[in-house]
Amino acid sequence: MQPYADEIILNPEDKLLQNIQALIGEIGEKQVLLRLFLLIQGTNWQLYHNLGEEGYGLLLLNQNTRETIYVDVKTRRSPSNAIKLRRRIKFSLTDQEYKTCDFLVAYLIDTNGFYIVPRADLEEVQVGASRRWRFVLEMDENGEPLPHCARYRDAWHTLHEDFMRRRLNFGYLEQDHEDEE
Repeated sequence: MQPYADEIILNPEDKLLQNIQALIGEIGEKQVLLRLFLLIQGTNWQLYHNLGEEGYGLLLLNQNTRETIYVDVKTRRSPSNAIKLRRRIKFSLTDQEYKTCDFLVAYLIDTNGFYIVPRADLEEVQVGASRRWRFVLEMDENGEPLPHCARYRDAWHTLHEDFMRRRLNFGYLEQDHEDEE
């Protein structure tokens, strides 16, 4: 049977690549979902996964104050030459994603690195006729983030003042108890 003129025939390798890219995105979003779930335990915050609306991926909602925090997650793996050559990995949001989120969580799957970037710190770039907003993770020759990027690494506490004294360590929540000494 001949394909219709407007049908697109995908090479099986192309389809596999698309499936892998989608899987990488899902892994990143689930990793962030887990960390946020652990972060809000014992607080008045609830966590929702956005399944229908455009833009943000996750929503934090304070049950008492009705405050909201909209989070979008972007996941990348290091291209094989990123560390050796340019050491720059770009995490981009569309204009719609930018307008609806308060934070970008950039997840680098190779290093299990989470970078929590406030919307105000994203760089605006023009891509053709459309605008994009991005965070560029720059690393040194050893694969460590440069200082201007390192400040975002695991900065979960920047999401809200309620999380300032809470930190995640290896997937478990640790509370600082400085005033108990």
